Amino acid sequence: MTRRDPFRVLATKIGGRVTRCIVFNANQGEVERREAKGKLKNYRVRVGEAPSRLSLEIRGFETSVAFAVGAPDKICVMNRALKLPAPLVTVRVYCARDLAPNEARNWLNNPENLSVLQSLSCSKREPLHVYRNGITLLADPSRATPARLDLLVEFADRLPRPRIHYKPGQLRIDGLTLDPNLLPEDLQELVPYVQRWAVGDDVERQERLAQAKRGELAKLLKLAGPLLGRIDEYLNSFGSTPLPIEAMLIGQLAEAVAELKVGRA
Repeated sequence: MTRRDPFRVLATKIGGRVTRCIVFNANQGEVERREAKGKLKNYRVRVGEAPSRLSLEIRGFETSVAFAVGAPDKICVMNRALKLPAPLVTVRVYCARDLAPNEARNWLNNPENLSVLQSLSCSKREPLHVYRNGITLLADPSRATPARLDLLVEFADRLPRPRIHYKPGQLRIDGLTLDPNLLPEDLQELVPYVQRWAVGDDVERQERLAQAKRGELAKLLKLAGPLLGRIDEYLNSFGSTPLPIEAMLIGQLAEAVAELKVGRA
C-alpha cells in the first residue's frame, strides 16, 4: 500500500494549490521546495517544506503575546527561558525580555490554554513560534497531520487579541501597526515602499518581486538602494535587544531590495 504524501494531504485540507518555489539554504544554496497556500476558518494558512520537516503557518490575525515553545527563536531574540508555575514546568517556553513576558505567563497559566498547547506536543525538534501576527509550527512529516493542523487553528483561536487604539498616521502592515514617526527622519520617505515590500515570508517576498512591473522595481531600487547602508546602521543601533515593529518592517524592505540587487547583478 502506497503511503500518502503528508504535504499533499495538508494541501488538500486547506484547499491550496501545490506550487514550487526557490528558497536559499545556507548549506545547500538555492533549493527548490513545495508550498501550498489556503484558508481555514478566517485564517491564511501556508504549508511549506523545510529541511526534513514541514512548516505549518497561520496568519491573518494579531495577538498580544509572543513566545517560543520547545526551542528558542534566536532571530527574534525569543531566547529567555520563561519561569512558569509548577504545573507548567514540563513546557519549555522562551520569550524576549521586552515582549510582555508576564502576559504570556498569565495566558499559559490558564488550564484550558495549556491543554491546547500540550496537545500540540511541541519539542526542541518540533518547535512552535508565536509572533505578534501569526504562528509557525515545524513538524516531522509523519506528525504533520490534518488533526494537528486543526489543533494549531484551535490554538490560534485561543491566543489573546490586543486592545488596539490607532493613532492618526499609523499604518497596518501584515497584521502589524507601523508608526512612521518612530522611524529616523531620513528613512521616513521609504514608508510607502514598506507598505508594498515589507514581507516577512521569504517565498512570498520573492513571488511579489517576480510579479512586479519593471518600472516599479526600478523605482524601488533607485530610492531604497542607496539607503541600504543607512538601514543597516539603524538596525544595528538596537544591539541584542528585540527590534521594534518599525525596524523589523524596514528590515524586511531592505531584504527585498538586497534580493532585487542580487538578481540584477
